[in-house]
Amino acid sequence: MNLNDAKNEVLQVLSKTERRHLPKLLEWLKTSDDLDDFLVDNQSVILQSIAEDLRVCLPLEAMAPSETMAIQKTQQKPHPTVHVDAFLYDEEAVDSLCEEGKISRNYCLNCGSHRTAPLEFISHSFSIPELQFLFHNVLPGLSGKLVVDVGSRLGAVLFGVNSCFFQTCSFSLHKMFIERLELFGLLGNCDVFISCLDSHSDGTHSLQRSHW
Repeated sequence: MNLNDAKNEVLQVLSKTERRHLPKLLEWLKTSDDLDDFLVDNQSVILQSIAEDLRVCLPLEAMAPSETMAIQKTQQKPHPTVHVDAFLYDEEAVDSLCEEGKISRNYCLNCGSHRTAPLEFISHSFSIPELQFLFHNVLPGLSGKLVVDVGSRLGAVLFGVNSCFFQTCSFSLHKMFIERLELFGLLGNCDVFISCLDSHSDGTHSLQRSHW
């Protein structure tokens, strides 16, 4: 069905609807979650496709061997926490992982008992809806601007802005993540640096940086 035919079909439905129900019908068209699958834009499809591809080539926790969760550094007695990357796994994907027994939302307070408590979930990445809200609703116009992404990791921010016409500069601590960016052809659109903070015996630190 082409656009004109679709418009005519919609108008016919509206013309057959009782007048007193029209406001509710129009409100439903504007707000109903039932239409979400028809309103997914091309950018969302691209981001979801990238996330699906990354899931295959990364471990479930999506962390480099040398990484630690930020919460482990800030809390003396951290609450049991699971790292689930929000860019890779939306709520539906997390539910599927739980059903498959790959992760759990709860932990046992006393081993062997039925006393359980919910696990805390943490992510080091923006989710796809968060990226879209950030670039479409929060930030001002970025045309002609330089966007610096510090701590790029999987490159979720770079994926989110890749369709825009402005320069991007990325800093990452891990070569493994940079190699993933290369797989998706992002390195031609931005300057990417691998940075490593080295500690010295005198207590000082130096930043080693290499351009990719």
